[in-house]
Order: sequence, then structure tokens, then C-alpha cells
Amino acid sequence: MPPQTQAFDDLSRLPDALHAWITQLSLNGRVDADAATLLALALHEWTANLVQHATWCGEARVVVSVAESGGRLHCAVEDTSAGFDLAGALHSRRVGFEGLPERGMGLLMLDALADGLDYAPVAPSRAATPRHRLRFRLRTDGPGLDVTHAGLVP
Repeated sequence: MPPQTQAFDDLSRLPDALHAWITQLSLNGRVDADAATLLALALHEWTANLVQHATWCGEARVVVSVAESGGRLHCAVEDTSAGFDLAGALHSRRVGFEGLPERGMGLLMLDALADGLDYAPVAPSRAATPRHRLRFRLRTDGPGLDVTHAGLVP
């Protein structure tokens, strides 16, 4: 599948607009229905965290790209936030994980769903607004949830 890219500028509509876009990808045969479900879950968790917690640098903008290759969906989410330490946040949630807390599970769930999770600043460009990019892969050829990897079970 060639890369599919969509920009979102209205944070108040981001979750609904994102789900509508993923549904269209599935209905148009660009993403398998099961893979679309995992994709929607992963992207919803990430973008919900952005909407709720991000400090935005100028105009808020989120650009999502998805491409399929080798039994994986390769995903990238670029945003105009100030960014944060994803590895540190995941570590603190794993260390402090007791039972099923009401909050703080989204990043652990994303980590369980995804391979190669990476969040880093995008190389500076001529644009004055800083950007950060989340990259990850989702399996499209088998089980997609690895609770052992994410530290959700011993």
C-alpha cells in the first residue's frame, strides 16, 4: 500500500476525524479490518494523550501517515508539540504499575500493540515551529497485542 497521509488541525475533532479516516482506509481496502482496529486503538491512545497533555508550539497540528509493507503497518504521527520523554514515561508506568489503575494505561497499551516505538524531535527545518514524530509498526499478519513485552504481565 502506498503511504496514506492525513493532517488534523482541529484538536476538538481529532478523535472523531481520526476514526473516520481509519474507517475510510478500511472500507477502501487500503487497511485490513482487523489491522484497522489495532491502528485505531494505537492512534487513539497516542492522539488522546497529545490532546490532553501536550504543550503546543504555535498552531496545533497532527499529521498521521500509514503504509503497509512486509506484514506490518508502518505508522508515523508528527505533531507540533513541545514533546516529552516517552521512554521515561513508559519506564515510570511499568515501575509503578499495580493492578489496573484508572489512568496511565494508554502508553503501556500502545507499547504492547506496537513494534519499534520511537518518539523524537524531527530534524530542524526552515519552519520555526518545533515538531516531534512518533514512529511504530503494527503486525497485520497475526496477533498484535504483546502484553508481556509491555510489562503488563510478569
